[in-house]
Amino acid sequence: FFYDLGRQLGINTLIDYAGQFGLGEPAGIELPEALGHMASPAYSESLGENWNPGDVLQASIGQGKSLFTPLQLATYTATLANGGVRMKTHLVKSIKSYGLDETVQEIEPEIVVDMELSDTTVGAIRDGMIRASGQNGYNGTSGAYFGDYPLSVASKTGTPETTGFPNGTYICYAPADDPQIAVAVVIENGYHGYWGAAVAKAIFDEYFFGK
Repeated sequence: FFYDLGRQLGINTLIDYAGQFGLGEPAGIELPEALGHMASPAYSESLGENWNPGDVLQASIGQGKSLFTPLQLATYTATLANGGVRMKTHLVKSIKSYGLDETVQEIEPEIVVDMELSDTTVGAIRDGMIRASGQNGYNGTSGAYFGDYPLSVASKTGTPETTGFPNGTYICYAPADDPQIAVAVVIENGYHGYWGAAVAKAIFDEYFFGK
């Protein structure tokens, strides 16, 4: 499905959407950051390699030359939770005076991109991610962790390869119907994406229930 969808969209459209989600783009956080990159004819050319028609198929499933940072994956997940509205990413909430008695600067929320996704599109993505969590009667890839969880969870597993042995990636947000927190887990050489679900569940347990 995603091979054919990527083929129909073409690499330029995939690059455009990736950029709007912040994938391969600088987040502008308060520390130096890795940038990652989206697969593209220009990037392949910079490596002295040819871009082939099959490369767009690899890019459409997150393989090929695409490399994204955990922070970018978290921002991407939060943007999905926000219905296609990407907020500026920060590590700093506020800056206090030396004596901590005065707020010198308060970081205000800032919209970077509003993708103007339709409710139908947002709903289809959310429903698919809820199914991936093994909820609402579906046998999802992380159902062992979230199938009977007391909150609705929207998630997606991934197994990108960088060295020939799959890494484990896992993105999710909760509650799916009223999102409060987005999580991205990357386990290098983790083999299965769903191993990251255990990490995400521990974060949710602490965040929502103080466990």
